[in-house]
Amino acid sequence: MSGFGFTIIIPIVLLVSFIFLYIRLQYTKNRDLLGRYQFILSGILLVSVTFWQSVKQLSVYQEWFLKEAYFYIDLAQMFILLVSVFLLIVALSFYADYWQIRKEEIEQISQKVSILTNLQKDANEPYHLLELLNISLKEIVSHLPESSGGIFLINRLRKEFVLTASVGLTQKETAQLERYPLRRNIVSQTIDIGEPMLTGEFKFISPEGNITESRFKSSLVIPFVSGTEKIGGIILLSEGSNYFGNTEIKYLYPVANWLAEKIKTARLSREHNKAIKEKNAQKEETTAFVNKILKMTSQLKTSDPLNSICQQLVGFADCSSVHVYNLNNGVLSFLSGSEPLLNLSENYRTALIDALGKNKPLIINQETTSDDGIKRIILSSLIYPFHNEGKSVALLFRKDAAPLNVSDFELKGLDIIAQFSKIVLKLVDSTKLNVNRRKGFEQIIKLLKINEIEKFEKRPDYIIDKLKKFLPTKSICIPFEKLDD
Repeated sequence: MSGFGFTIIIPIVLLVSFIFLYIRLQYTKNRDLLGRYQFILSGILLVSVTFWQSVKQLSVYQEWFLKEAYFYIDLAQMFILLVSVFLLIVALSFYADYWQIRKEEIEQISQKVSILTNLQKDANEPYHLLELLNISLKEIVSHLPESSGGIFLINRLRKEFVLTASVGLTQKETAQLERYPLRRNIVSQTIDIGEPMLTGEFKFISPEGNITESRFKSSLVIPFVSGTEKIGGIILLSEGSNYFGNTEIKYLYPVANWLAEKIKTARLSREHNKAIKEKNAQKEETTAFVNKILKMTSQLKTSDPLNSICQQLVGFADCSSVHVYNLNNGVLSFLSGSEPLLNLSENYRTALIDALGKNKPLIINQETTSDDGIKRIILSSLIYPFHNEGKSVALLFRKDAAPLNVSDFELKGLDIIAQFSKIVLKLVDSTKLNVNRRKGFEQIIKLLKINEIEKFEKRPDYIIDKLKKFLPTKSICIPFEKLDD
């Protein structure tokens, strides 16, 4: 085989090798691989250089150009060879970089999946929300050696962040972060913007606005945002400079979003359960109140309906006794009650009289001071005044040794009870009037049935004796005698 025939095989083998490598490196399948064009160009140049080297083996090659030109041709061949090698190195470097980036992305995804998998397992356990946040923070920090962190939730009422979980912080640092002010600082800015933020040195800020340096030279804050609701955030701290980067943001941001949704779900669940409990409690309260009104209605036919109603109202607003009172000729008068009231102090009587004129519910607490200087309530009284036929009347609810707490529902129920009490008072007054009338008619009938007429001159008080039994108390009766002259 001639020298040219042998050397021509080299570019062919090189071309086949480049095609094989091009396919083997998956340039034909993956259009995103880096270094594709550099690899193709380096292959073309290398094949061209080797082919030209084969041409140089021809015997007539020395006759093609001037003698002075061959030096420059060889120099150009060497330059093209170096360029092709350089392009091949660049192509392989880009190729390696691509797979290194892919490896890092896979590691990030693996870390993200690992954290989310562990968090999902923890979320299935019956953990309290704060305990779940603490476990989640430990899981995150475990993937970031030599780092510390904390989770904040926003308290809008107090305008501050509340530290709900922390890892790797000293007791002093934890105390400095427990009530972090909702002001112009890295945490507030991050949550307001709604995007993660990388910063350098972290500084503690007291509620008074005093700034304290910290040992942390690198910090990463990721907000908890669900829709338009800004819930809080997670802060990661490290003593090393530039410890955190975009890599941590990429795999921790979805974790933060998951935690934000978890917190929001827990809050909604708590509010839902609270609403159900309130609804059930209101339903039970309404049922109990309706039953109490029905029992009160059933007492209208008793001999003393007002007293029976007072008995039925015991326990309303957790009271121990119920009474009805008014003013009779300027004197405090108890119309009825669930139990006798004895030894009422003058101050207490005066307070009850004053409450009648207020025309609104009033709670009076009687306190005493113990030997150790602690004030205690010995009696709590709820007075609910109302008008009955132009006169002031009041319902009195008493509770011993504890304050009376009246809910809005019970306060509305008091108005119904007061209206019902009006009906009962009118019924009592009507019954008394009927009794007095019946007694009067009976006395008149007795007078009309007198068989033995006694002369008026002998007993002018005869009729008065018969009438005084049904005349009002302190009434005055004066008999008159008609004379002929």
